[in-house]
Amino acid sequence: MLTGWDEGVEQRIQLALRVGELTGGGRTLPFGCPGHEETEAVYDDAGHLVGRILRRREEVRGVIRVAAAELPGPPALRRLTAEVENAGGWSARHHDADRLAALPHSLVATHLMVGLSQGVFLSLADPPQWARSAAAGCDNLHTWPVLAGAAGGAT
Repeated sequence: MLTGWDEGVEQRIQLALRVGELTGGGRTLPFGCPGHEETEAVYDDAGHLVGRILRRREEVRGVIRVAAAELPGPPALRRLTAEVENAGGWSARHHDADRLAALPHSLVATHLMVGLSQGVFLSLADPPQWARSAAAGCDNLHTWPVLAGAAGGAT
């Protein structure tokens, strides 16, 4: 017996930006993942075709907004702002306004990973003493930043 359930499909969007591009208004970068449909044959133990599984993904569109602002004082610090937003055309007023109808058009379990080729990120949870006031001015909404990579090196 087969049980229907929703499966996630990993999608990767890779961007390379220079910090200088992120000052002022920053950058707004649209992205999308096309809809897709595939069928998988299901066979019984004797090898007879007994059914098919249809997997359907709806198109998903989003926007990544990235900006950097210089903070006053030595040492030179920049505050990075990064937002990921669902930008698809789905709306509750056009469709059934329930969770099941919205999910296929949503960015689910979105992870934003940011790296540097030069420079370092500072911990917001445990910043160095000299950066505590700058770290206190940062907000993390619907996310929790985690530092990865070698301590004190570019990640």
